[in-house]
Amino acid sequence: MTWIAANISASCISNPSSPACEPSTIMFMTFIANLFSKSVDSNSIIKPEPEQFDFIVVGAGSGGCVIANRLTEINDWNVLLLEAGVEEPEIMKVPSLRSMISGSNLEYKYQVQSEKNVCKSYPCSFSPGKVMGGTSTTNGMVYTRGNREDYDNWAKLGNTGWSFEEVLPYFKKSENNLNKDIVRDHPKYHGTGGYQSVQRFPYSDLNTNIIIDALQELGYNKTDANGEIQLGIMDHQWTSRNGERQSTNAAFIRPIRNKRSNLFIKTESYATRVLIDQQTKRAFGVEYTSNGIPKVIYAKKEVIVSGGALESPKLLMLSGIGPAEDLKKHKISVISDLPVGRNMHNHIRISELDFSLANKSYWTLKSLKEMIGDVNNYLETNGGPLSGWGPAAANAFIKSKFESSVNAPDLQLQFQPLSPAYTPVSYYKSFGLSVFHLTPKSRGYITLNDTDPVCGNPLIYTGYFTVKSDMDVMLEGIRMALKVADTKIFKENGFELNETPQAVCKQFAFRSDDYFKCLLAEHSTTVNHYVSTCKMGPKSDSEAVVDPRLRVYGVNGLRVVDASIMPVVIRGNTNAPTIMIAEKAGDMIKEDWDKKSRRK
Repeated sequence: MTWIAANISASCISNPSSPACEPSTIMFMTFIANLFSKSVDSNSIIKPEPEQFDFIVVGAGSGGCVIANRLTEINDWNVLLLEAGVEEPEIMKVPSLRSMISGSNLEYKYQVQSEKNVCKSYPCSFSPGKVMGGTSTTNGMVYTRGNREDYDNWAKLGNTGWSFEEVLPYFKKSENNLNKDIVRDHPKYHGTGGYQSVQRFPYSDLNTNIIIDALQELGYNKTDANGEIQLGIMDHQWTSRNGERQSTNAAFIRPIRNKRSNLFIKTESYATRVLIDQQTKRAFGVEYTSNGIPKVIYAKKEVIVSGGALESPKLLMLSGIGPAEDLKKHKISVISDLPVGRNMHNHIRISELDFSLANKSYWTLKSLKEMIGDVNNYLETNGGPLSGWGPAAANAFIKSKFESSVNAPDLQLQFQPLSPAYTPVSYYKSFGLSVFHLTPKSRGYITLNDTDPVCGNPLIYTGYFTVKSDMDVMLEGIRMALKVADTKIFKENGFELNETPQAVCKQFAFRSDDYFKCLLAEHSTTVNHYVSTCKMGPKSDSEAVVDPRLRVYGVNGLRVVDASIMPVVIRGNTNAPTIMIAEKAGDMIKEDWDKKSRRK
């Protein structure tokens, strides 16, 4: 945890006036770092390994942890889970301490390539998790599934078995919903007893309730967005259990890690190539590095790639699966010429609508003694401010005038605390309002690094706003978001929108379209909701990389199980759908191998 002190020191050198540099704050952060310094899974049992495994799962993220759990339910199958990152540190169980890991070794750091339409003022970046549990260990913990129409559209595109009614059982299978009212009121849509706990946070601050009241004042109704009706206000459900984060590592791996003798885990092991027989076109192993030493492991049945929508396409391309022209440029033998890395898209986000608080600030109220008191309260009860995300619990799925569907949103309003760097997100002086475009038409792509394709980060081109209608929807979303600032309840409580133009767009009036067009080009931000770089589709789909059973076209014994297979991004956060994908993949793999064994 020494990186916490290093990050704070670096931040204070560049910005010494930051609240994070106050002596009491530094003492508090040091206290936290010492308290949660260990890894939860550091005492795992070491077992003798087989010479080869039945399945190798590359990537212990939201997909990999789930598929490793489900495959090891078959006692006769040995499964190796290979993870590039470290074990999950204990600090990650505390929801509001997520802000402390910024810049740490728990995240990848991918810079987006320069583009004329976005990220012009400063380089945008993606920061997916590089740790057991992947991004589910480092994300905002929101549990949303998307809309019925999203999955029905997947099926209409030729993906047999992926309609909403066909995937709903897999959402329910994984879910352990701990809010009795949600299960009681929406039994068709929610499950209990699954590995993944889902729950509202036990702590909700006053400002969250004011925001929800303001959204109701605008005419939006409360809803369970994971139930029948997604449109409306959602008091967020989280991947949480009794005030603790439940990453897929905590949910699916930790309960079985020292109980199933057929599960093997290697951390800090970075896969560099899937081994594929040139004659039979069958995947038979994985090449990886550990402590700088190259190693090889072998699979008897399948290699399952679950590295996420950036690392999975990179690994496939390094293995000879991808656009032939790109592979030849890097002198990689082409095994299967597929559009790997293409069709990439993401929710487009703007987060430059900030509100100051005239009521008492959560930050200035807290002395060092009070903050340590919050920690002790959390340790005793798993409650208090550290068990929540402040105003981030408030959210609305809404529809612009451009959305033709009656029951599906194309915009999301998400609130978030604006906390000083490296401090708990539950302590904040102001909060922000982000607008998400949920149904973007623009497409980007990723490809291998020109200088160092193996160790270098892939080259990422977001493609934001290459389709004009995406700009139109975002401008409409901003106009709708601004109405929140004008509500009676916001004014009564002194929530004041900061209407000072950003310096780079100061030539335009704050509320004008020209100002927000400028802001979208200069300050659009990236989120970890990117998909479709290994797109699922029927053989007739020229953009498809995997078939509807997630098998890579042109290669036997190789599947992709993560968000990269989504043919179109869903209307919500992508973590819960990725868990669903892996649950469904587990059943498909069992079915496929059961059929094969019967034919023998």
